[in-house]
Amino acid sequence: MTVASLVLALILSGPGPRAPQPPVASTIESIVISGNRRVPTETIKHYMQTKVGDMLSEEIVRRDVKTLFAQGYFDDIRVDAEDGTNGGLIVTFVVKEKPLIRSLDFTGSNAISKSDILAKLKERKINVSQESPYDPASVKKVESVLKSMLAEKGHQEATVETTTEDVAPNGIRLTFKINEGPAIKVEKINIQGNQVFSARQIKRSMKLVKEISPLTVLTSKDTYYDLKLADDITRIRMFYADNGFVRANISDPVVETRSKTVYRTLPLIKPPLPFGIPLPFWKKKVNRFYITLKIEENNQYKIGEVKVSGSKALDEGVIRLVLGLVPGQIYNETALRKGFENLRKVYGARGYVNFTPTPVQDLDEEKKLVNLSINIDEDRQFTVHRINITGNTKTRDKVIRREVLVEEGQVFNSTLWDLSLLRLNQLGFFEEIKNEDAEIQPHPTDPTLDVNLKVKEKGRNSIGFSGGVSGIGGSFMGLNYATNNFLGLGESIGVTLQGGTRQSQYELSFTEPYLYDRPVSLGFSVYATSFRYDQSR
Repeated sequence: MTVASLVLALILSGPGPRAPQPPVASTIESIVISGNRRVPTETIKHYMQTKVGDMLSEEIVRRDVKTLFAQGYFDDIRVDAEDGTNGGLIVTFVVKEKPLIRSLDFTGSNAISKSDILAKLKERKINVSQESPYDPASVKKVESVLKSMLAEKGHQEATVETTTEDVAPNGIRLTFKINEGPAIKVEKINIQGNQVFSARQIKRSMKLVKEISPLTVLTSKDTYYDLKLADDITRIRMFYADNGFVRANISDPVVETRSKTVYRTLPLIKPPLPFGIPLPFWKKKVNRFYITLKIEENNQYKIGEVKVSGSKALDEGVIRLVLGLVPGQIYNETALRKGFENLRKVYGARGYVNFTPTPVQDLDEEKKLVNLSINIDEDRQFTVHRINITGNTKTRDKVIRREVLVEEGQVFNSTLWDLSLLRLNQLGFFEEIKNEDAEIQPHPTDPTLDVNLKVKEKGRNSIGFSGGVSGIGGSFMGLNYATNNFLGLGESIGVTLQGGTRQSQYELSFTEPYLYDRPVSLGFSVYATSFRYDQSR
């Protein structure tokens, strides 16, 4: 990117001859924007603090230049000043717009598609697309994303080269040339230091990185990626913690690349021996990863004393029962987390939505026990102030509210609220309502909360046409219509009309799921069928 230059006769400094300087207190007579083609002049002036009639200020001009650069539209900005006809100054902002990306291509990649790349760029909020301004800094970010995506597919040695080609007018053709390099597989994962659990048990706890095998041909889990390996190391730690080894330690993995001779096998999917037939004269050398994990297991711990403090709504014995922590049992990290989730549901059903447990571990090295001190912060018991529903353009509010088991003015119950979301999803009127679509917003000072539910309606009408020829009914044509949310009232109605040369059918059905707003369903079906028999036919 070209370095911005600020050429202003009023403020130029440095060696060499300079243009005659106008008076310091000159008034701005006119502001001219030059060089812009795509960005409107009014848009540029909108970001500027330099205004006609103001005194010319070096500080304000510099600030305007920085602000315009921050918009990402320009490569270069120059500011000139000259005497005007009315005794003031004519200030001219000469801008050079960034070229637009007219064409964007990714070549040389088989492991990742262009759609995957564009989706990843959108996820990372990197604005490199057709008709967007060319920004070298963003291009560098794209190169980094491409290398990361290829490394995740096992192409650790992939390279990316960026080429640009000018396209008139003021455009650029941007091409990312990808050299994937070989996909290096994981040949061996060596587990060292394990005594209690076998290497097979430990490797089984790893979900993302596996040794090369016939199954990994389908799962592609035999590719090495440092972030995936880090996740699997965390899983190994959790595996040990679930079995009482809370102090198990895993050193940083040692990853080596070694050369290995492999034989091509039949069939063409090339499974390794003994599943494939080797071709002795068809072999090659490839690189393979060898990963070494050093584990320090330490001792196994059991549950010791469990202390609970800060609880007022529930008895300590009830909390211990919900947590499921029994002194003398082997300590289990996952069971403890599930216990806290169950406790959160119990408190949530009583309106304590800000319930926060804080466990503190105290290791008894002599007895090999984990003593737990659990501090309960119950906060306030919340009642429901308002239930706000948005997004229902057709469905009436009462149709939604009658499925909600939580009422305004009552103590909030998280269990009933989860059941309410389930009931709303079962209606079939809306796209799937997830927990994040319902915002529970507690008041900062009062013990009340608002529930903001956002729904998105989906098509509820079904229209069909039918026709054909039958040996009994003759030729016929039919029309049917059905909806499960008639006029947004939650009522189901169906109409079937079918007429033919010999047989005709007419049917009308209606169902009211809440009769007089009570959970009593009422429905009826009226139909008529006629058959015209002609012996001569």
